[in-house]
This record gives sequence, C-alpha cells and structure tokens, in this order.
Amino acid sequence: MEETNVYKDSWEETLRNKTKEELVNMVQHKDKYAPEFIRMVETKLEKEFGVKAVESKLSEENPSSEKRGGSEWELIKAMGGFLSLSKWLVVCILLGIFAFLSGWQAGEEFSAWKPLDGYWWSFATLCSVSILFFLIKGKVESYLKAKKSRISLNSLSSNPAQIGTRDLFLETLTKIGCQYEIEEGEDGDIHFGFQGEYFTVRANNECAYVQIWDLHWGHVELYDIDELARLKKAINESNLRNSVAAVYTVDEDGKKVDVHCRSVILFVPEIQDLTGYLRIELNEFFRSHETINVEMAKQREQENRE
Repeated sequence: MEETNVYKDSWEETLRNKTKEELVNMVQHKDKYAPEFIRMVETKLEKEFGVKAVESKLSEENPSSEKRGGSEWELIKAMGGFLSLSKWLVVCILLGIFAFLSGWQAGEEFSAWKPLDGYWWSFATLCSVSILFFLIKGKVESYLKAKKSRISLNSLSSNPAQIGTRDLFLETLTKIGCQYEIEEGEDGDIHFGFQGEYFTVRANNECAYVQIWDLHWGHVELYDIDELARLKKAINESNLRNSVAAVYTVDEDGKKVDVHCRSVILFVPEIQDLTGYLRIELNEFFRSHETINVEMAKQREQENRE
C-alpha cells in the first residue's frame, strides 16, 4: 500500500504540467501505460479540460467512420455542449420573435412590410444562422484546432516515412557520445551510461514518448525508521521542486529501500536540438539526486541541533 501511494504521487507530478494534447495522446496509447495511470489521465482531462475519455478515442476504432461522415457527425454532436443554457434561451427567444413577426407580416398589410414581401423568410433564416454562427464560432474553432492537434500527434507514429521514436532516441544517444546496450526481444530495454550514472529507457517507434529510468541509485536500510522517514520527506520535496519524479520501492529480501528516478518526455524530430534537449533532461536526474541528498542532510543536522 505504501509503495502504491508513492507511485501515485509520482504519476501526479508527471501529469502536473501536461497539456490537453499530451494527455489525449496518452489515452490514445493507453496500452503503453498502467491502467491506474490512464484513469488518472482521464480524470484530469475531464476535470480540467472537460474532455471525456470516449471523446479522445482515435477514429481507427472505426476506420470507415471518416468515409461515412463520422467526423462531421462528431462535430454536430459536440455543438450541443458548446452552448450554455442562457445562450440557447437567447437563440430560442430570437427565433420566436422572427416566427411571430413572420406570422404578423403574413396576416397584416402594413406598407412598412411590403419591401420584404417574398424575402422575409430568407431574411429571417439568414439572421438566425448568423446568430448561431457567432454564438458557436469560437467553440467550433477550438474544437477543430484540438482535433487537428490530435491528428498531428497521432501522425508522428503513423507516418511510415518518418523516423520512429526508438530509432531517433538511439541515434541521439550516439550523437552525444553514449554507448548503449539493448536487451533481447522486441522493443527491449535500452541501457546506457551518462556522466557516471546508468539509465534504462523504454521506447518504441509507435509512441512519441520515451520513459527514462535511473534505477537503484540510492538506498536506506529497511529497518532504519528515522532514515526512512527522512527519505520520504526528501522525495516529496524533490518532486515539488524538480521535473524528474523520484520514487522508492521496498526490497524485503535485501532488507532495504531503493530510490529511483523516472521521467517521461516527448521525443520527436520536430524538437529542435534533440541532443541538447536530451542532455538537459538527463541532468535533471542529477538535480533530483542532489535535492534528496541535501534535504536528508538538512534533516539530520536539524535533529542533531534539537
């Protein structure tokens, strides 16, 4: 139970600054993540962006929907949520006024109406459509923009002419001078060293994100209650300050608690200076190490003074 809570905190830290498009992409590739993590992503999408998980599914679930006009139908259904109750009331009142005046004009022979004879219904329809258009214009544009962004993100992995994420990562490792080893099997873990630290990476060519792990870089004795309490506080502080998430796991056989760091980053050719980008992210792991070590030392010093 204690370990699960720690991973939940690290997942929340991972999701803290994610954009709507990044969250949607995670849901689209939910088979790459733990079910509990995907539920957190879906909850964040619904609470912060008003997007339900069912709306973020890719059209490949029903490939023929595009040909049958599925996208247009999704847009029509989405419009229902774009207008608030007050706006619907305004539209209904205006349409009611048009209908009333139309009936009046048809039954009364006022000279003021004669210029509109034969054109009234066209005029009323034009005004109604204009009102509806300006009411939903901004929302429709936002919907289309978000849809275009999702398609763009998905195309990163579906475009056969584009280099895959895993291949791109290995190419970048070579450019920064890192030698690596790959475990056997399809999409086996990648191991490499950087500035004396050893990292493990999980990446495949179908997902635009890579997971970087720095495993077992620190530990405390399982039954050292005081040191374990300091470690927990230090990890929480590090997760508040740094972009790389720190977690711990309990090794009961070895009677110790191991400390790990993890990062999930977007890795696509569109990012400028990928070598610099990767170096910066790897250096964040050392920042997390330093934060945890310094915070634990501060706690020991404070306890000694007391």
